[in-house]
Amino acid sequence: MKSTQGLTLLALALLTCTSVRAQQSPYTLSIAQSLTRDSNVLRTPSGQEQADTISSTTLGLAVDQPIGRQRIKAEADIQANRFRNDSSLDNDSPTLKAEWDWQAGDHWEGEAGASHVKSLYRYNLSGASVVQERNIQTENRQFFRARLGVVTAWTVEAGWEGYRRDFSADQYVAENMNLNALNLGMRYQPQPDLNARLNLRRSTGRYPDYSATFGADDFTRWDVETMLSVRLSAASLVDARLAHTNEIHSQPTAADGPKWTGSLGWQWQPTGKLSFTTRLVRDSDTSGQALGDGQINSQSRVTTHLEVGGQWTATDKIRLGLSYQQNRRRLQETVSGQSGLDGRDLARTVALQLNYQPIQALALGCSVAREVRSVSGDAAAGLSYPYQANVYACFGRFDWR
Repeated sequence: MKSTQGLTLLALALLTCTSVRAQQSPYTLSIAQSLTRDSNVLRTPSGQEQADTISSTTLGLAVDQPIGRQRIKAEADIQANRFRNDSSLDNDSPTLKAEWDWQAGDHWEGEAGASHVKSLYRYNLSGASVVQERNIQTENRQFFRARLGVVTAWTVEAGWEGYRRDFSADQYVAENMNLNALNLGMRYQPQPDLNARLNLRRSTGRYPDYSATFGADDFTRWDVETMLSVRLSAASLVDARLAHTNEIHSQPTAADGPKWTGSLGWQWQPTGKLSFTTRLVRDSDTSGQALGDGQINSQSRVTTHLEVGGQWTATDKIRLGLSYQQNRRRLQETVSGQSGLDGRDLARTVALQLNYQPIQALALGCSVAREVRSVSGDAAAGLSYPYQANVYACFGRFDWR
């Protein structure tokens, strides 16, 4: 707890000793503190739960600076997480991000950037065995995107993404992965409320520690994507993606072969104080969607992710949110000399959150969440396991500009 207290005292000293800056300052210094009570930290089966209280202190610095027609954005955070009962899970999680939004002439624009993130892995995301030790996930991303056209109805889009993830626990090294993706496409936007895209994406990657016996697993994935975004009214926005995906692996794996993937989203704001968001995603672990937001679970041939949320702005200072998420995974495992295992699991989360912002620089909030996972088919025989967890959390955040 000493390092947590040290970070807190350092941040308070900085906030106290500095004078108030103008609103247009590009710099933001932030400090956040949260307390979380988790009834099942390791997401173990019923009867094996390990409850704990986690204190998380975050100190961050961000910059958002326009330079002529360009814009530079950077963020550096360090989060100290301390567990009251099991100190072996204590970790310091840094986040480093940088982005350059560039523009050249009237018809060229794009973004380039990189990020480095370390965090304690969410134990419920994959695996049929319970991991008792600390498992740190390290993710590195790089990207470059360019668009030609921009102000015209037709725009050519191209980009590159690089991604690498590593796990510290021995049980998860088979999921270490690196990936490179290239995409080329065309966007048609005849009016601000309508745009359509056609995109070709090629991804190549490797699971370097796939098997101690068979070695690495190299894969190639092709996606032909069509995307559509339509604002149906001032209160309603719909976006859809449909892709034909073909994935080929060098090792026997459940992810081989062609399949249909895609997503469907709807944002609806019937009143000025009430809004709803719905999103349905069907994809696998190697998709751009998975790398971008982490919603697609690993070790799955295909995962269907559903998220429904609503937010009510009671006053200018108080917001109440309710959300429901579920992940349905199809799990397969090839067994030598047998037909293999085939099963499914379903993870569901319901969360309620209350946010209070008395002044612009200060945000407070509390949340409660219930997680439940069930299994069916061969998942009950070793591909997955059921669990349940209750999570209670409160936080405070102060941003100084």
